[in-house]
Amino acid sequence: MPIETEIKLKVTPQVLGRVRSHALINQSQQETWQEKKLFNIYYDTPNFALTQEKIALRTRKTGEQFIQTLKTQGTSVAGLSQRYEWEWPLLSEHLDITLLTPDIWPQALADSVKNQLIPIFRTDFTRHKTLIKWQQNGAQSLIEVALDEGTITSENQTEIICEVELELKQGQAGALFDIAVQIAQDLPVLPSEISKAERGYRLLMQAEAEKAAAVTMIPRELSTIERIRLLEKILHRSQRYAEDFAQYAQHDLFIAWLASLGQMQQLLAPVNSQLAATLHIIQSSWAQQAPQSVHASFITWLTKRQWGMFSLLCAQWMFLQGSKTGH
Repeated sequence: MPIETEIKLKVTPQVLGRVRSHALINQSQQETWQEKKLFNIYYDTPNFALTQEKIALRTRKTGEQFIQTLKTQGTSVAGLSQRYEWEWPLLSEHLDITLLTPDIWPQALADSVKNQLIPIFRTDFTRHKTLIKWQQNGAQSLIEVALDEGTITSENQTEIICEVELELKQGQAGALFDIAVQIAQDLPVLPSEISKAERGYRLLMQAEAEKAAAVTMIPRELSTIERIRLLEKILHRSQRYAEDFAQYAQHDLFIAWLASLGQMQQLLAPVNSQLAATLHIIQSSWAQQAPQSVHASFITWLTKRQWGMFSLLCAQWMFLQGSKTGH
């Protein structure tokens, strides 16, 4: 079963160009940059049965080629996502439901649902991509670097796409963190937990952000694996809270984000004092902000390096700790 492993980084248009010319990319590049225009149509039922099952289904036109893709939600922490993905060549951009065989079709959905599928939104963007080679602890990895710029469109609503995708083609997933962290040391990038498909659904339904989850209670005694799992969960939430607060300006999301920083600080303090100290600085600076001005300041701050860098370093540390314990 094919698994897609990647890190997605949100950037500004100005930063996107600087990523392309970054020394790390130039020194590790295995092929010249390729440009493709990608035209994508996403499908679901009128009552959104697929997204309720965490499934994304699309057709894509690139040049004279047509591809149908089915993706599951998978798991995602600080922008590193792993999910199952199936692709099939098509003769046209029209969906072929005969390819959605029982072995991949969600068991919770009746077979008749396939006949209800309709186009619901589009993502159209230009992708510049290249392949780089990365050496890590004696192991070689191949990473596709894709720079995407375009739009998500649903009826009369439009949202901008501007992001970097680092996708593992061969080798170790840890290489993705190495590359992302080195880029983040020089440029403001923001690991993103929200896929193009999810953004399309939000636009289509004009949805508000998910409500802040109840605060997770932290046990006094935790094993290393338990600590990592809890950190992953809270870091995932904090990334969502940050992105959603910037987009929707719901102050309860900002409060939840601050609370998540305190929890991560508590979990990190006994095992990584440097990351815990960074969190303390971030939390202390934002706790003093006046509510009426915090949203505008927060949007500006997200275009800086501090939050993206912390998120990637924290996720990288958790990944390494998990590798040591077999998690």
